[in-house]
Amino acid sequence: MAPVECQAIRRRNQQDSFIPQSAIRQINHSKQEEETKVDDIKPGRFQNGWVSMRTKVRAILFDLDGTLLNTIRDIGIATNHALKEHNLPGHNLKAYRDMVGGGLRNLVEQSLQRSTTARDNIPNIVNVKESSDKSLIDNVLKSVLHKYNECCCEYTKPYPGITDLLKELAALKIPMSILSNKDHDLTVKIVSKILEDHKFEVVLGAREGIPKKPNPQSTLEVSEKMNISPVNFLFVGDTSADVQAAKASKMEPVGVSWGYRSIEHLKQAGVKNIINHPLELLDLIV
Repeated sequence: MAPVECQAIRRRNQQDSFIPQSAIRQINHSKQEEETKVDDIKPGRFQNGWVSMRTKVRAILFDLDGTLLNTIRDIGIATNHALKEHNLPGHNLKAYRDMVGGGLRNLVEQSLQRSTTARDNIPNIVNVKESSDKSLIDNVLKSVLHKYNECCCEYTKPYPGITDLLKELAALKIPMSILSNKDHDLTVKIVSKILEDHKFEVVLGAREGIPKKPNPQSTLEVSEKMNISPVNFLFVGDTSADVQAAKASKMEPVGVSWGYRSIEHLKQAGVKNIINHPLELLDLIV
């Protein structure tokens, strides 16, 4: 894939100080607060041509799976291994794209429902409210966690362009954090190994007693830890949970087209900006 020619990078290379074109438009139209049409961005680079000019971006909050890292193979391998241990059929690795995003327990529940409906000798699908099924879910989840802890970094890697984006944001001195619905210890382990060359102010995963995304509690916690108002954040993610968490905490959501959900899924969630390449995020910084 040819490298994306990003306006923000060209401008930063041409000037001692980085001034996005969108910021220049704001200077020239300081009293104009309505949404501004982006005319100078190459057609088709954004899924829509309207970029919010609401406020200055001072920080970026990233989702992890499907946004920064392609984790699906390791997740699928660990889950299929656990299902096999319980004499249940596994799934094609691509099928896990639709199951991730709500945390590992949610993934196990979905994988069990699909596995049990695929077996003729099991008359009913898994019911998460039944005590016997809860026990099965708990046991499979325990197996998934054990295996995934072993293999979580075997095939996981950043999406093309992510490393370049993180370097550019660091050069612009824009602080970054990560919020995932994945188990907190696993989130920290994966980030510290796969993204060890990059600085993140806060890295949070799912923790006992704290609601996951789309609940905004953790997004607001990140904002508080970084001492930056939520309105000055871009929250970059690939699912409706990310979009809803961003909106509920007054952050500006940005969808990514390369993640585990479709562009239509993101549009239905109400995201205004969807980027097709990581470096395009730089042109949303105003």
